[in-house]
Amino acid sequence: MSLGFAGALVLIGPGVIGLGAGMEGWGQLACLAATLAYAVSSILTRRAPAMDSITMAAMTLVVGAVVMMPLMLAVEGLPGWVGLGPGLAILFLGFVPTALAALIRVFLIRSVGSVFMTLVNYQVPLWSVVFGWAILGEDLPWRFFAALGLILAGLVIGQWATLKRLFQ
Repeated sequence: MSLGFAGALVLIGPGVIGLGAGMEGWGQLACLAATLAYAVSSILTRRAPAMDSITMAAMTLVVGAVVMMPLMLAVEGLPGWVGLGPGLAILFLGFVPTALAALIRVFLIRSVGSVFMTLVNYQVPLWSVVFGWAILGEDLPWRFFAALGLILAGLVIGQWATLKRLFQ
């Protein structure tokens, strides 16, 4: 796990020190915080009392919504209905793919373990850099490849026993 986290830190690089100079440092910290939050969430999900996966996924989303609601209201105010098409799209995105992703995540954590999901979540910063390169035309820094090596090495080490069983 430490190797994957080290990879995420290498990817972020020294730019995180310049927090006062624009929003880039805050974005890097947010990406790293998301990685850490997913790791902690994976461990808590694995250690939670036994319950149906659908119930667990639903409760995760409900608790997240309840926690975020005051912040959302403070920052954005009461949301308004902008029409049938956009409103239905928002409801669909909130219920179908979000709920499905939460259900798949709970299922994976319970079947392959929280360590695997923790290591997989170290890929969050990697994918943010890849999408920045592919969509926004940003440069791929050399540290991307170093971070990729560290994160993949962490995945291999963390899943060595599973990989041995898979290839025997």
